[in-house]
Amino acid sequence: MIELHPAYFWDCPECGRENFVRGISPEFTDEDLQVLKAEHGVQPWETGDFVMMPTNVECGECHAEFPVELDEN
Repeated sequence: MIELHPAYFWDCPECGRENFVRGISPEFTDEDLQVLKAEHGVQPWETGDFVMMPTNVECGECHAEFPVELDEN
């Protein structure tokens, strides 16, 4: 069986390589999770995880590092 993980992909502006980085799945207490679901309008029958993007990434080819910018479009 294969396990899939939430991930982000990006292209390195230095060398052009396509990169992937896993999303960060934080651990929440049951109480905090209920508050977060209410804040975001998640219905009781909906399932899934809250995932955060990393704040910095490193290219797997040239090892250049970059801060991550939030695209709000």
